[in-house]
Amino acid sequence: MTVPVICTTLLIEKSPQALPLGAACIASAIKNSPDINKLTEVSLIAFSLEDEAVRKAGDVASYIAGELLKLTNGRKSIICLSAFVWNIKILVQVSKILGEHKCITIAGGPEITAHPDFYKAFD
Repeated sequence: MTVPVICTTLLIEKSPQALPLGAACIASAIKNSPDINKLTEVSLIAFSLEDEAVRKAGDVASYIAGELLKLTNGRKSIICLSAFVWNIKILVQVSKILGEHKCITIAGGPEITAHPDFYKAFD
């Protein structure tokens, strides 16, 4: 059985250029590693504040967590989150929700390296 690995973030706007390079590199490395690829199902997904469903969601963190949980099909999963100064608080909440469902959350990006206190919210 394979483990879902989802690389994701919350963007301000939709744009192919807006996808975080780090998340794309992780997804690409997993897909191109024969040993790891056999054990995982990797996907790269971006949410945007411009998405109608995100805009309409009363609680953006709950919406994102719910969408990610749908993708896991109830399996224990690894969720990689790209964190920036403007989305870190939302992603901390996403991590807490996912943790209640036995997902492993990993954070990276400029905000995590700039403020190590945020590490505590992720596995």
